[in-house]
Amino acid sequence: MVIGERTREKIVELLKAQLEEYASAIDAAYTRMDKALSISLKVKLSENPKNCLFVDVDTSISFKLDEVKDKAHGSVSEVQMSVIGAMEREGVGMRIGDA
Repeated sequence: MVIGERTREKIVELLKAQLEEYASAIDAAYTRMDKALSISLKVKLSENPKNCLFVDVDTSISFKLDEVKDKAHGSVSEVQMSVIGAMEREGVGMRIGDA
């Protein structure tokens, strides 16, 4: 499992989508806060259970005022797609019993 540019791009993509989705709620929470607003962004990386060439990317966002929590998931491979397709056709990289 390689954590490379595509994985980092997927992390940014998922977090950006969550920040954009909750932009108005974050703005409303910030304007109603007395002192400060804490926003937690989490990233979890794990090997895809069906294909070890892919990294599963899970992100979550949470902030308190009205207790907003959300999660997102994506899967990405640092291997070029033409290589993955060929490997999948040959059964390389797949878990036993997944073919």
